[in-house]
Amino acid sequence: MTENPASTLRVSWRSIAIWLALAGLSLLGTIIIIIPVRNVDLLSTIALALAILAFVAQLLIFIAQTVSASQQNAQSLQINVDTRRFWPRYGLALSPQSQS
Repeated sequence: MTENPASTLRVSWRSIAIWLALAGLSLLGTIIIIIPVRNVDLLSTIALALAILAFVAQLLIFIAQTVSASQQNAQSLQINVDTRRFWPRYGLALSPQSQS
């Protein structure tokens, strides 16, 4: 079973990092602007900024884990295909009755 290249989404790590960095900077910039305008507490603003940065880090980790899981799934599918090609070549049956 081959995968259709048109159905896959390919995004480079560089573009993901750039977009997440821009999102983090824009959120951080918004917080910096809110401090003097709204006269809010500095400690709570720093806590919010750290929470935003932690969220961005979690997004990056999630993306890395998803890519890794996808690659492992593709490798296991290829091993399955190779195994199914190997069995009939040597006269082995794929049915459960042949295991006895």
